[in-house]
Amino acid sequence: MKTSTGRRPNVRCCAPPSLAVLLQLAAVLIVGAIVLAPLDLLAVSVPSISVFPATPMDTDTIKAELAYHCSTPLLVENRSKTVTGNRVDILISMFCGGFDPGADIFEEFEIGVLPAGQYSIHLLLQTHGDPSTPYSPIFEIASNSFEVHQREVKVTEFFHAGLNHYVMTANQVEADQLVAHPEQGWMKTGRTFNAVAAGINAPAPFFSVCRFYGSISPGPNSHFYTLNVDECNFLKQLQLVTPSSQPRWNFESMDFVAGVPGNDGTCAPQIPVAVRRFYNNRALENDSNHRYTTSDSDAQVMRDQGWRDEGIVMCALP
Repeated sequence: MKTSTGRRPNVRCCAPPSLAVLLQLAAVLIVGAIVLAPLDLLAVSVPSISVFPATPMDTDTIKAELAYHCSTPLLVENRSKTVTGNRVDILISMFCGGFDPGADIFEEFEIGVLPAGQYSIHLLLQTHGDPSTPYSPIFEIASNSFEVHQREVKVTEFFHAGLNHYVMTANQVEADQLVAHPEQGWMKTGRTFNAVAAGINAPAPFFSVCRFYGSISPGPNSHFYTLNVDECNFLKQLQLVTPSSQPRWNFESMDFVAGVPGNDGTCAPQIPVAVRRFYNNRALENDSNHRYTTSDSDAQVMRDQGWRDEGIVMCALP
């Protein structure tokens, strides 16, 4: 159609779209394709292996998450696990038509309970194209590493007869060093209790135990432990404002995790072992020392020796 002037009308509805419009349209189509695409086309085709829980403990049943691929026809004929030292191998034996990114396989495989330590884990594969033929040589298609954390620790008590001091430690390396050097004067008393390892995120009523140490000079040459948050923070603040030339408690670490007693001074069923703290009343002599014990007979001995019973200060595992 022409106008009365004989010129073509200025119609813009059908003009070619700009480059920006074309790009926006392409983005919409791509997103739509991703949303509507079948699941197997979106599957991750890179073989992988990982473990869960993500932070396994030495009390957890650990499982491996496997991702690998093979084209049809396929048949997984066997899965096996081998733990050699700190290496975990998972071997998949299968009849496989060949590798194909569109045929991913996702599986869980139980590894079991492992001792605390650093591990490497390897996904191994052997295949054959015909069930009547031998398997191919074993080859590795994925690997990873993980750490199994120690959930529980044993808190060990030592006594120094020359100082008449007690000390306890949840650090096995430290305990072994004291045992290896009897000339230092520290001897095991035979008393221990169980606690959760430091750094483990245990729910209430569990809390981390603060460990403090004085000094050989100016002292006190002793350790002090508390899971009372206010007490721990107070001693940390006191350390900041007390010169190192004066006796003070110096924060060392969060040593282990124990339970907080109830308002009535008792321990909950899951942490039933009461830990009492005794104090030797020798602050004026710059010779403070505390003993922590779960033994009723030891508690009575400390009372008879004049140590002050400060009550149940933490609860231990059975």
